[in-house]
Amino acid sequence: MLDRQNPQPAWMNRTFTLSLPEVQNPFQVLQDFFMQDDLYGLRESLWEIIKSTVTGNYNRELDRSTRGDMVFFYERVEKLIEATYLLNKLWKGKKLQWSTTVGPEEEGEEVCEEESDELEDNPVIYGIIDSGAAIPAIDKVFLVKYHSRKDYAASLLYLTYNNEMSHVDLEREIQKHFDGELPVNICIRSAGEVYNALKEGHLFYERVCRPERLKYNSHRTSLPPNNYVPAEVVRQKAHDNFEKIFSVVSDFREGAAYYRRNNKPALAAFSLHQAAEHSLRGLLVSVMEAAPHTHNLNTLIKATLFITEDIATIFREDAATDIALLQLLNQSYKKSRYNFPGEYHISDNDLNTLFEKVSAMENVIKRTFAEIVSQFGQLLYCPYRTISTIN
Repeated sequence: MLDRQNPQPAWMNRTFTLSLPEVQNPFQVLQDFFMQDDLYGLRESLWEIIKSTVTGNYNRELDRSTRGDMVFFYERVEKLIEATYLLNKLWKGKKLQWSTTVGPEEEGEEVCEEESDELEDNPVIYGIIDSGAAIPAIDKVFLVKYHSRKDYAASLLYLTYNNEMSHVDLEREIQKHFDGELPVNICIRSAGEVYNALKEGHLFYERVCRPERLKYNSHRTSLPPNNYVPAEVVRQKAHDNFEKIFSVVSDFREGAAYYRRNNKPALAAFSLHQAAEHSLRGLLVSVMEAAPHTHNLNTLIKATLFITEDIATIFREDAATDIALLQLLNQSYKKSRYNFPGEYHISDNDLNTLFEKVSAMENVIKRTFAEIVSQFGQLLYCPYRTISTIN
């Protein structure tokens, strides 16, 4: 061990061997260290060093390759010591906090919605397994949420690997493995795209791409280890994306009110459509970092089912009146914008109802976004929404 009475050798006073990114994120060093080998292999490497030094064998019984491996391992251990030194400083300065699991009886707990995955009479799980086994392009399937709806039984995230099919064709093939009367809501992404997003921090994927949500796995790719991107960085990025799109919503709503006052109901409906579209798009882009390339509100609302069911209740899928109103709102985009005379008519009553519904949608979207952002980094195992136990 180091003799504290003697001056330290010059080589021990050198600066960190860590690179600047590693100093800024010591967790990266831990990740790199454990990517070199598994726990047992690392223990064996450490034992080899002990055998070659403490036992007195030194390097006489080591070939050149083994000595090189030991030097490389030493360099990794040196970096590991530096990284743990930095982490210890953060810990002592109370700048590093570990998340803890709160017992279910403790006050203030927020717990995740329970999901039942019993295989007995569960067509969704059967469909997931069947589709994964039958379609080579499917690498992993994550269950996002079961739905008690007439149009979708569940929302699922499919990750692909070496996929050569279009997403439209692939989704058509996937749906064949589910009950025709209970189709599923599908989001398809390449595994590489999702893994890159996880490395940079992602509100949606980090809540969904977890082992307990994984329902099919071909094992052709592996989920990346946690990169420990600071939660505040991810939250700020989401806020910026949300504000960039949502900031125009009030302008469209005010424009709609102006056209209604001036007896131009078609243009008022078009402005309401744009307010609704930008509200939905703002939520999807900020949380999922993607939104369907469409002006069809049905498609955008369907996409929000990956995040929350609250938005879809504003225009209920099983209510004829709501279906007709949403159709009117969708038609206003093309027929009002491009001024097809005589092709678009909306009553004052329907227009007033749309004002109320679009305003309600805006409020739900703002609340949903705020909840998702505030929960990020705290409810690690909640893929969808939380149920607060606080009355």
